[in-house]
Amino acid sequence: MPSIPRLSAARRLSSSLPWRHWRIGTRLVGLALLCAGLVVALMLVSRQGSQVAVKELSGVYHAHAVPMGALGQALDVLHRSRMRIVLAMETSYQRQALEHFDRMLSLEAEVDALLAPVFDGLTAPGDQAQIAAFQTAWASYREVRQRIVELYREGDRAQAITEFRSNLAPPFDAASAALGSLLAAQVEGSARAYAHAREASASSEQLTLAVGGLGLALLVVLGLLLARSIVQPLHAVTRLARTMAAGDFSQPVVVDRGGEAGELQRALADMQAQLRHLVCRIRQSTDSISTASAEIATGNQDLSSRTEQAASSLQQTASSMEQLTG
Repeated sequence: MPSIPRLSAARRLSSSLPWRHWRIGTRLVGLALLCAGLVVALMLVSRQGSQVAVKELSGVYHAHAVPMGALGQALDVLHRSRMRIVLAMETSYQRQALEHFDRMLSLEAEVDALLAPVFDGLTAPGDQAQIAAFQTAWASYREVRQRIVELYREGDRAQAITEFRSNLAPPFDAASAALGSLLAAQVEGSARAYAHAREASASSEQLTLAVGGLGLALLVVLGLLLARSIVQPLHAVTRLARTMAAGDFSQPVVVDRGGEAGELQRALADMQAQLRHLVCRIRQSTDSISTASAEIATGNQDLSSRTEQAASSLQQTASSMEQLTG
């Protein structure tokens, strides 16, 4: 039958384990420690996975989210600075125009402050190309803007407006487009990094599940083997006790375990030896009684025979006496 090889293999595995000589309390403590170790391993694996996920997401934030925010803010400030020069060109009051120019310069300085750390952190070749394009366009824009401001301050408003309408838009649009390309590249990079972080998190979850599944299977197998190592010797001792209760002391008690099961086997072996000795003594006494009974029966038969002979002799004597007296 197919179950016999599995059973014999399970017996061989159970008999080869070192805990067959342990006490039951020690085995249970070992199983409890194993469960605790599995829980700790799962916690460590889960913690490691969480750290990996946090690291990946932190990388997405610092490498892409922060630059995206700074680039978006820089684009907004860039357009507001251009709006200031537009307002300065449209107003007919020099004081208001100069105020717009001053505000425009502070906004340009804010753009530079926003973009400096972003540009330092972008090292990809594509990003460097877009940064170079922006810096070139931004320098051209500021050069044209500087000429416009100088013309306006010198009182040549008409030439300033002509310069504004003719030469300011192309470099500004180029700088804005370069920033837009950088922003789009960061959005695309953040999407890729986020997907990678999701994959790392999924891999960590799979690893946690795998460790948990293997640990659970190991616990089930070890639990079954532990239960078998406790129950099997008890069943064997029970069978031997029933055999001895039926009067059969021929089967030897093998002491092959330690702990409580071994103590029970040794106690049963001692009991079997004592019972064998007691049965032998009873048999010897029975044999002696049988011999004595046979001897008594023989003596009784001999006495009966002698009594019959004596009675016959008395009867013959009586007959002789009667003949003599008659």
